[in-house]
Amino acid sequence: MSFSFPALCIDDFYPNPDEVRKFALEQNFYPADGGTYPGKRTDHLHELDEDFFNYFCKRFMNVFYNYEHEEVNWVISSNFQLFPPYKGNNETALNKGIIHRDMAICAGVIYLTPNPNPDSGTSIYHLKDNVLPKQLNHDLRFDLHTGKEVDDEAFTKMQDANDSKFEETIRFQNRYNRLISYDAGNYHRANSYVHNDQERLIQVFFVEQVGSDGLPLDRWRHWS
Repeated sequence: MSFSFPALCIDDFYPNPDEVRKFALEQNFYPADGGTYPGKRTDHLHELDEDFFNYFCKRFMNVFYNYEHEEVNWVISSNFQLFPPYKGNNETALNKGIIHRDMAICAGVIYLTPNPNPDSGTSIYHLKDNVLPKQLNHDLRFDLHTGKEVDDEAFTKMQDANDSKFEETIRFQNRYNRLISYDAGNYHRANSYVHNDQERLIQVFFVEQVGSDGLPLDRWRHWS
């Protein structure tokens, strides 16, 4: 598979992370319809504060493009997401994400919890032997995310079967105000929802379209 964005890690992304965190926690958070993701998310950032949203987009995309010498536009969605661990601070299968891909061209996270559990970051995976895993029992995941009772053993069995098809290639630890991003075609997951005595606050974002003279890795291949 040919990827268009590199895996990326930027520490101290925001010059004012405490203000961003305060702004995030002032918002209303809502559960996902049908439980498609854990915890709760805010409305889209462009609806909450258009100036802040545009600032974020320009700051992130400036990593790849020089606005003084080229025209570039994009379609990006972003939300704040907040969630506690399931069943307390227990390192169980319920408290780590399912390996998956996103419907975008690039995706990423900004970690916004001070003094985090470093193991509550994100990992990137490669599919072993190019053999796709069997269809997951998504009902278990959706039930978990909507607060229904889920059998630990059944969930662990599902997750272990899925995990066995992948090998971890990159592990990003959680660090306050760290941005990580990756081509959305990469398989990835949150490594842990356990976050000491705090809820895990992140900013998630998805780059859905880019209008330019080329996507980052396509441009790199051109000059390789």
